[in-house]
Amino acid sequence: MIAIIAGGTYLGTLLDDYFNTSKPILTAGISLFSVLIAIFVAIRQFLSNSKKDE
Repeated sequence: MIAIIAGGTYLGTLLDDYFNTSKPILTAGISLFSVLIAIFVAIRQFLSNSKKDE
């Protein structure tokens, strides 16, 4: 989870620097999106592991 969120935040920072935005809008947006992806991946792995236990 940490790697996904850190990667999204880093990508957002790079894009904010590239597009020279006055506020870190891209960093915030991509970070939020990466948090949602990380939660989705974690839930998917949890459900996959619980099915193997049955």
